[in-house]
Amino acid sequence: MRLGASVKNIKISALQLILLAVGVALMLPYTFMPIIKSAETTRSLILTITLSIVYLLILDAPIIFLMKKHQGASAHEIFGSIAGSKFSKVISVVYILLFAFLLFSYALIVVQFLKTSIIPTVPTTVVLSAILVPAVYIVFKGGGVLARISVFFVPIMLFTILLFSIFGVPDMDIKRILPIVGSDSILSVNKAALIVATRVSEVLIIFSFANHLRKTQSTTKIYLITICMYSIFLVLMVLPTVLVLGQKYASMTLNPYYTYARQIKFYDSIERLHALSALAGFPCMILRLSTYGVMASKMFSNIALAKHTKVFTLAFFIVIFITLLLALSYGFFANTIIIDTNTYIVISIIAKCILPLVFVVIYLIKKALVKLTLLRR
Repeated sequence: MRLGASVKNIKISALQLILLAVGVALMLPYTFMPIIKSAETTRSLILTITLSIVYLLILDAPIIFLMKKHQGASAHEIFGSIAGSKFSKVISVVYILLFAFLLFSYALIVVQFLKTSIIPTVPTTVVLSAILVPAVYIVFKGGGVLARISVFFVPIMLFTILLFSIFGVPDMDIKRILPIVGSDSILSVNKAALIVATRVSEVLIIFSFANHLRKTQSTTKIYLITICMYSIFLVLMVLPTVLVLGQKYASMTLNPYYTYARQIKFYDSIERLHALSALAGFPCMILRLSTYGVMASKMFSNIALAKHTKVFTLAFFIVIFITLLLALSYGFFANTIIIDTNTYIVISIIAKCILPLVFVVIYLIKKALVKLTLLRR
């Protein structure tokens, strides 16, 4: 099957889209958990999680509005109908760069996760190949394959999160998060919540794939279900990690959740359950990288002939591979990209909120002008 055909003609179900978005969203706390690293203390952790969801809803509101007003249309069609095809192509280039950044930064996190926690002796080039080659293959196959993979692997990953949260109960210390509202300043709690919210860009997945739904369904409903599932499983990951490891120790580790998983055992008979967590998580890491690749290819197909999309995808991943090798050769650069919250805040707010908000304003102005013209007639 040609990539161009798969990009345009794929059909996915609402369940597949929800699982894809949830799985991609949860892989960041699985490998990095920025909420623990951003919060100053454990005391206000629950408040930070709650506020992060509020910020997430606010930041995503412009895109949700655009999808609701243009049900069944692609992102390119929405931008084109509001601001014209030429400007739509410019925005497509902007989002290609965004997806390249997201793929690049998460690949750095995955490599460091694998190198520090699972396969420390394997050469970096081999690790990069192991995560990028499958991703390229999935992108070549298209969004349909991506959606079908999510239905198989994401439920397994969600099951392991639930399983580890239950098995960790005997080792949890509730005093670590009491009182819920502590001495943290309002500013620090809000900043931590904003950091977490800007790291979640999965509304863009729904925005990219909503036009491929088999049936015309409410994208708002799909989005809200996704946010609810993400919030529930985020709590099931963050709270057990903090209750077992403690805020101070967890924030010092590169992979807090995996460190937590290594502490869990089932009674005294079954140990090394963290291997199950790693086996369930690795395919979803590939899923996240592949998703960014597919979305970049979709955006490129809007500004070029479909037959060129496969060449773009190959060139796209080659550039990512080379850039990653260079970045990993200078550890300070990799750490800066991963830890620097300001970078994510600025890029995420522009891509998720400001640019779509501009289109919302243009849409409302054009609609108001049309109504005014009709009234004058």
